[in-house]
Amino acid sequence: MTNVLFTYHWFNIPGLPSKEESLSNESITETRQLIQGNNPTIIHLGNGPMELFEHLIHSDEEIEIINHQGLDIFLYEPLNTYINGQAFNYDYYSEFKFEEDPQNIRSSELDSISLYVSKNRLRNVTIHTCDYQAEKFFPFYDMRIITDDLFLKDIMSKPFTIQHEIKNFNKKFICTNWRYTKHRHIIAAFISKMDAHLSWYFYCPYKLLEENLYFDLRSWKSQFPEIYEQIVRGCEYLNENSPISLDIDGFISSVVLNSYQCHFPVKKDDFVPDPFSITKDENSLLKFYNDSFCEIINETRFAQHTGNFSEKLYKSVRLKIPFILVAPPKTLEYFKSFGFKTFGDFWDESYDQETDHSLRIKKILEVIKYIDSFSKEELKNLYLKMQKILNYNYLLMYEKSKRKVNYLK
Repeated sequence: MTNVLFTYHWFNIPGLPSKEESLSNESITETRQLIQGNNPTIIHLGNGPMELFEHLIHSDEEIEIINHQGLDIFLYEPLNTYINGQAFNYDYYSEFKFEEDPQNIRSSELDSISLYVSKNRLRNVTIHTCDYQAEKFFPFYDMRIITDDLFLKDIMSKPFTIQHEIKNFNKKFICTNWRYTKHRHIIAAFISKMDAHLSWYFYCPYKLLEENLYFDLRSWKSQFPEIYEQIVRGCEYLNENSPISLDIDGFISSVVLNSYQCHFPVKKDDFVPDPFSITKDENSLLKFYNDSFCEIINETRFAQHTGNFSEKLYKSVRLKIPFILVAPPKTLEYFKSFGFKTFGDFWDESYDQETDHSLRIKKILEVIKYIDSFSKEELKNLYLKMQKILNYNYLLMYEKSKRKVNYLK
């Protein structure tokens, strides 16, 4: 039941007393303040199925109360998706080809909730998720699913005081990476010899990158030979020079034997990866951000239907740095729906609307190559022209951090 203690929190559920950990934990209390009303509420902070609720059976009286008041279920992390009848292909979630029929897409979290709802004949349930347009891409589940991102509400409610200006950068890009994913590998390989601050901790043969990928990377050898060659040579460079670390010393190269398993950086004195104990906050990277024109943000998910962004993009706004977003389709659209602006006047952001994952990452690589074609003096002039957008986003984020509740409105 350890998982229940740390990842499940519930309030006002008839027949299920609120946990002491939920009531006494300051962080959970602050998060709960972002939720309006006193309806029966479940907060799932982790990933994966919600076994406790799969087996929970309410009395008729409790069911009547829940159906009358309504039940709100908040999913803090992106949904763990998979294709019906197939196992996860990416450790604890799946990434898949762009043409996949939404009727075949499932989620381990929604599976659990659906079972709980069905067993208890619940008719008034709202699922709040951070997956953009989730209601469109999970039609299999006969439940009310809305995009209402508790995670973003939480991180955007945190006050900040960093006043940041890039005055005289010497690098064109910064790209920080932690856990291994294939799209991060492609991006890191492509920029490995560019003028960039890069973190990369893995040894992974190129053949493992192309195996079971959600598109045929080998076809690029004839279709896009220059890009293909740059990726292949970049993989060789990463393997020869890993680990590449910006702000934390003491790593050894983490060997990727199966590129669909969950791999983290490994420290010399700790062969059990523990990203939570050795990751530092953004201040340790501040000098590298100050020294970079543009951030290439590698979100965790890429080859999925629903857009999603995290604190990584939030950090770019706070540090007033332009960015390219490597994420699922329409994630920039999702970001702009909150009132923020991006950089489509300065380079091609059509990649965000590209649902074919191979074409989207190709477009992203072309944007990177385009920016790399500028001299540093040209980029400094370009940066001055971006000040209006950077300052606007910064001030909007600052205002949202003060509102705390209903920042999406």
